[in-house]
Formats: sequence, C-alpha cells, structure tokens
Amino acid sequence: VSHRARISSKNAIRVHFEEGLENEITRRYDLNVAEGIWYETMTHADFVVTVRIFAHRVYTRVLVTQFEFQSLGDREVTLTLINNEGAPTEDISFSDPVEYQFDTKIYKTMNGETKLAETPVSEKATVYVYYNELDNKITLGQTDNGRIHNYVTSIDQKNDVAKKEFDDVMGSINADEGAALLQAHIDAWSNTWNQGKIEVDDLNLGKIIYGSFYYILSSLPVLDEPPQPRNQFYGLSPGGLTRGSYLRDYQGHSFWDTETWMYPCIMMFFPTLGKDILSYRWLVREEAKQRAACNWHNGTRFPWESAFTGAETTPDCCYETRENQQHVTSDIAFAARQYLSATRDVDWLNDWGCEFLRDIAKYWQSRVTYNEERDAWEIL
Repeated sequence: VSHRARISSKNAIRVHFEEGLENEITRRYDLNVAEGIWYETMTHADFVVTVRIFAHRVYTRVLVTQFEFQSLGDREVTLTLINNEGAPTEDISFSDPVEYQFDTKIYKTMNGETKLAETPVSEKATVYVYYNELDNKITLGQTDNGRIHNYVTSIDQKNDVAKKEFDDVMGSINADEGAALLQAHIDAWSNTWNQGKIEVDDLNLGKIIYGSFYYILSSLPVLDEPPQPRNQFYGLSPGGLTRGSYLRDYQGHSFWDTETWMYPCIMMFFPTLGKDILSYRWLVREEAKQRAACNWHNGTRFPWESAFTGAETTPDCCYETRENQQHVTSDIAFAARQYLSATRDVDWLNDWGCEFLRDIAKYWQSRVTYNEERDAWEIL
C-alpha cells in the first residue's frame, strides 16, 4: 500500500472580502513559470491585493505565501484569510503544535512520523514542520501601500535542518518584509532558465514546453548548492510531487517513465540533474539485487514501481505487469549510457557508475536462454 504521504497544507491561503465588496473585485490567476510563482490578483477601483505562492528555489525546504497590498485611494479594507488545509492527513501521526520563539516572535512547530513503514524491515519516515500562524483578519489602508505579509512553512526529515531553514527565512523577512526572499527565488529560477530551454515561435507549443519543463524541474533537485545540505533524490513520479495518494496517480512511485521519457530532455540541458536522477537507482540497488534473486538471477533487476526504499511497490491489481515488465532495468541502463555519452564523466564511472552498469549487465547475462537451433542466447 505504498503511496506518497500527505502533509496538511499551511500555505493554501485564500483572501475573502467583506460582504458586498466581493462583487466589485476582479480576480485573475496566473502560473508564472519564468518566476516559479502562482499568482492570484484581486483588483478593485481603490486597491489591488496580490497573492504569491511558491516553493522557494534557494531555501528548498520552505513554502511561502505572500500578500501585497497596493492602495489606489484612501479606502480601508478588511481581508479575511482562510487556509484550505484539506482533510486531516491519514498518513502521518503528528504531535500537537507547540510554540517556538525566534527573534522575539512566537511561531509554531510540530513533528510527525508515517503510520506505516514501506516494508516490514524499513524504518518509518519522520517529518518536522515549522510555520507562522495565519492572521484571520487584516485591515489595510493607504499607509499600508506596498506592505508584504508573509506566511512560511519549513519542512524536512531532520529537525535541525527544518529549524535552520525557517530561522534564516524569518530573519530575512523581519529585515525587509520578504522582498529579498522573493527576489532570491526569482533570480534562482532565472538562472535555471538561462542554463537551458527550448524556444519556439508557436505560442501554444511554447506554453506546453515551458509548462512541462517547469513541472519536471520543480520535482528535481535545484541546480545551485542550497544553504542547507542537499537531500537525497528519491525518484521522479509521472504525476509529479503533488500527486500520489493511495491507488491514484501512480501513488507517487518512480517508473521507467523517468529514464525513458523525462530523462533525455533534462539531461541534455542540465547534465548534473541527469546524474542526480541516476543516483536514486544506485541508492536502492540492494533492493534491486533482492528483486533479481527472487527469480534466481544475478545482478540488479529494478522493480516496475519503486519509492522510498527501492522495494517493489506495484499494487496487487497489476500482478502481471509487476512480474513481466522487466525492461525498466534496461531503461535505466540506457539513461546511464546517455549520461556518459553526453558528459564523458569518467569520474562518475570510477566512483560508482561502472559497478552500477556491471550489475545490470550481470542480470541480463543470467536472464538469457540458449537457443540451440539458432546457436544464440535470447532474452525470452
């Protein structure tokens, strides 16, 4: 029953206005993939309220929601803020939130653990969350023109990492209301796009290309070294990071889609990410060796679906697929071949690449059957 564990949201915040005022508001929604920001803009004759939601491109454990007020007259307006947390999570047991002080201000923190481990012998996953509480109502006027309100959530499997990331971000916000935090995020995405993109003359096709690149890149490690140490990459699901509940959207699992369909375009523009993608398969190689041994084969046979531990996580509804779709192992080898062809990274070969590929070759060597009539070894 392996699936992506859901954490209730602290950042899905919406703005509501006083009764009667809503009808005078024009709302617009934009996903700006150049900046990596989702916008909601609420325009009135006397003011404009802009909401920005983004997963920070530098502080990679942080989700940010910003509200900016622009006064176009002398009218005061009261905003009611409501967060859509969704249903309580069924995947993680969380502690009750407790108060946490930083820089003379009070915030909240909580920690949790997944209710189930992925396999009988693996450990449960822990998660630590730091956030500032939502203001239910904010009254703004002419003196608040250009003021930014910030709501931040920091999440990591290590408490000290989540805390440090939150402290750094809140320190920046306390200094300038989040202006530098926003600009650092935009600059990081600009740097990403400047390193590689596809431009076409067709507007609709361009939107598809940029949208696809944005969602894949959002699910991969950042290009530049973040302030906190990188976490291990754990695979790229066809549904991205936002999908994967039980029996839906591939449950967040990693497939051959990663190496065959998504890998080539990413690797040619961002070869370091190509290596990061392969590193997940190397990390979980012991499970792949056990998978091969289940059928008395040598080397590594990578499972049809895998996730946190690398164990086979294909649901029982797809038994024949789970047992017979063995080409995923060759898809991974083909991706590794592309990486080596494009980069000539001999250091990677000397580090773990050679052993990685040899173990795949050992699997296919033990998997073949001799055909006497043709005097050839075949993969049946």
